[in-house]
Amino acid sequence: MIKKVLILFVGIVILSSCGTNATDLNKPESFTKIKELALSKFGGDKEIYKFSIQTKDHLTSEVSYLNISYLEDKLDYGQMYFLSLNGKEKLEEPEKARDSFQKKFFLKNKQGKVKIKDLDFSIIAAKYDEGIGMISNEYESFTLHSWTYNVNNKGEITADFTIEGRKKGESTSMQGRNIVTNYYEFPFKMNVDKSIEAK
Repeated sequence: MIKKVLILFVGIVILSSCGTNATDLNKPESFTKIKELALSKFGGDKEIYKFSIQTKDHLTSEVSYLNISYLEDKLDYGQMYFLSLNGKEKLEEPEKARDSFQKKFFLKNKQGKVKIKDLDFSIIAAKYDEGIGMISNEYESFTLHSWTYNVNNKGEITADFTIEGRKKGESTSMQGRNIVTNYYEFPFKMNVDKSIEAK
């Protein structure tokens, strides 16, 4: 049974075009490249509790950055790899979370870990397609805006992802020199058993 997806956010976005060499989150073949980048930049044996992929803007599918979160020596760290930052690729240095977030209360649910090489990136395209199938046919022009793997304290993997789209019949408009359009967010969760549900 198809679940009705509620629109949680409506906004304005300036449309931009993707570069010809961009990594396109809407294309299944891109996930091989994303995994290769993750392995080469962060290391395949890196143990993490979160891995995120984010696009450059709303209603675009060009990947902007990859982000990992992990514990090292019982401290919380994050590290980002930008696929394009001012026209250049850049691997940021690991950054420790603020001291106020290094307390037991914040770390207690971050004890799970998985090696980056063991993440199944090939499943993302299938779950994106599955999510689109759950969205009302009032909407079109879908893009996968973000995907985040989460690892719980048992080492089980879930994911949160957001699909964006446009409502059929709504046209773009001009505001000054900018072309603008409404966009709609459809958030989903992938459970441990790989089933998905609207959030």
